[in-house]
Amino acid sequence: MVGIKALGTDLKEIKSQLTSMQKTQEEFLDLSQAALFLKLSKSKIYKMTMSREIKFFKPSGKKILFKKSDLVKFIESGEIKSLVA
Repeated sequence: MVGIKALGTDLKEIKSQLTSMQKTQEEFLDLSQAALFLKLSKSKIYKMTMSREIKFFKPSGKKILFKKSDLVKFIESGEIKSLVA
């Protein structure tokens, strides 16, 4: 029976580690993917990066990348509250 308890503990530890890894591993999108995700044209996304309206990364100095979580925050920043409570 000790083996079964140890196995259960090991499985919980593995699950915890996988959850932690998923949180630290951020999904990045390129310009085309970001445009599809936001339902905007690539030129509009590019203009938004040039005016610093949207957060982006240029790790190689050329290709523009976006964190998916930053795009979600961008969308949520435009929330308009309803008048009805």
